Parts: sequence; C-alpha cells; structure tokens
Amino acid sequence: MSRNVCPLCGEASVVIRNDSLVVTEPYSGSSRTVDYSTRTCGSCEYEVYAEGDPDALLQAAEADLKKEAMENILEYFLENRYSFASMERVLDLPQRTISKWKTGNSRPSAAAYTLFNMLRTFPWLLDIAEEKYDYDFSQKYFLKLITGKLIDGMSFPNPVQTVSPESAPCDDTVYCTAAPALQLEEGCCDFDTATAEPGDSCPKE
Repeated sequence: MSRNVCPLCGEASVVIRNDSLVVTEPYSGSSRTVDYSTRTCGSCEYEVYAEGDPDALLQAAEADLKKEAMENILEYFLENRYSFASMERVLDLPQRTISKWKTGNSRPSAAAYTLFNMLRTFPWLLDIAEEKYDYDFSQKYFLKLITGKLIDGMSFPNPVQTVSPESAPCDDTVYCTAAPALQLEEGCCDFDTATAEPGDSCPKE
C-alpha cells in the first residue's frame, strides 16, 4: 500500500509531517531533542506515527536527563561539604542509599528524585530535617533566612550630606524640602540656611 494511502478510509490523502520536541530537566544542565513523524489523513483525519513512538522516545530522553540531573545534584552536595551519611540519617534513608545512586548501582524512585530536586532548590530543608521538623524551629529558621536576604538587599543612604554650590546651585526644591536638615554651603545665594524653616522657599527669584 502506498504511503500516501490511508489504511482506514483508503483515500490517497495522507500527509507526512515531521515534528520535534525539546526535553529539559532541572539541574541536568542539558536538553534532548526528540524527532518523530506522523502520517495524517486529510479525509478522515486518521493519524498514526510514521517512525518511532514519541512517547517511548520522550521517556527515554527524560530518563537520561534525570540521571544527569541526579548526578549533578549529588555533586552539588559533595562540593558544599554535605555528608551522604548525615543526609541519609536525617532523611531516614537506608545506609549507603545515596552512595549507590552516586555510583549508579541503583536508581532513585520518582519520589526520591522529586525530594532531592526540592533539597537542591532549598538546601536549608536539611537543617529543618535535622531538627525533626520542629515547627517552632522551622518558622524561626525560615524568617531568619528571609530577613537576612532582605537586609542584604537594602541600602541606607546617609540622610545628612553637604551639597556644594557647584554641584547643586540654588534649587528651590532643595531648599524647600531640605532646609534646615541639609545645611547647604554658604555663598550659594542670600538664602540664610541657618535660620531657614522647613517649607521656606529660596528667594533666588
């Protein structure tokens, strides 16, 4: 039977379309492209995969990427001086479980893979586990992290500064809002900053 003849309705109106999907996985550091073809009948819209089952190809690509991602995740913990033995202890995993994952002697379950993605994203969850998920400790620990990040991102400009006439010549707005909190250098104009009150305007006009 000709490739352009539909096996369902017998019409010679089959069109072959080539497609591809890009598969990614967090922390894998790479991606996979899955190519496949479909044969679609223009008359009855019957569709069948021409070459390769994309579902099987996708599963194989995802499995490869998850293996790479797990290797990278475990390498991250090693580089940051996390002990596999201590991680197994706080996570209630059998001894040498993580080591077997690292060497490829066994593969993590879907649940374990998801757990380690979360731990890679939020490593401080291991500290929570170390404290047996104590609620009070967890809340305080989380707030401490957030507060620290907020403070690190803040800046506190000095509210008292001297502005020279050259850099800031008579500016009605400056005098109005700053005097006398900001003591501008003398000589800018006849405005007396020593006796100025908040809201006074510069008489430069």
